[in-house]
Amino acid sequence: MNNRKSMNSLWLDMPEDVQVRQGCEPIDWAKLEQKIILDGNFIVREATEADLEGASEAYKTGFPALKGCDFELLFTPDGFAPFVGQGETFNKGNNFLIVIEEVATKKIASALIITMWKMLRRGELLVIATHEDYQAAGLGTEILNAADKLFEDSGVEMAYGWCAGMHTVTQTILKDMGYVPRAVVPGLYRLWAGEGEQYRRTVEVFFQKFYGGAEEMCTADLNLLPEIEKLLIPWRK
Repeated sequence: MNNRKSMNSLWLDMPEDVQVRQGCEPIDWAKLEQKIILDGNFIVREATEADLEGASEAYKTGFPALKGCDFELLFTPDGFAPFVGQGETFNKGNNFLIVIEEVATKKIASALIITMWKMLRRGELLVIATHEDYQAAGLGTEILNAADKLFEDSGVEMAYGWCAGMHTVTQTILKDMGYVPRAVVPGLYRLWAGEGEQYRRTVEVFFQKFYGGAEEMCTADLNLLPEIEKLLIPWRK
């Protein structure tokens, strides 16, 4: 246990049990190679601006509970610009849109926006939706695996995501990808309640994953209140 008494010393004193790395330069998005999946019926790939109409339909039909929150912008093609840019800046900033396209129809079946804080080398699985016509096709697993590889190839050291506390399918997908559940957080998002203008607040499970041994950069020398220590899930062996 450490007994540092000021925030200043907490951040500036180097714990003895951490690994350090050199360099402070930002990372950037690696190239996402398109991949044929599910017996050749679908392709997972980086989105283009031509995909935005189809992606908006995926969010609108596949995740209608986004109504009333910031992500409702994704129900229209024009609403993607604040998230992933437009023109020369499309998919070049901190957010990146991945889509799954059905080969036979060219229809966008699933969409996922992920975030990468380039200086922090940190990623987030931001918001995913699968079109109502493809809900049982297993596309969520495929698009999340593509995001996972993109994070790793881009040099992300830690990524995290939230999934519904009522949906064990999504929880299982993240767990199988190597994400570790860290907490159950009530009230994180405001979502449409499905009738009129009523809304509710969600209960989310927080998942986290380290890449390239970055967990060794985090000290295990902590000083926690007893009620917080009960919640601790170790990240180092």
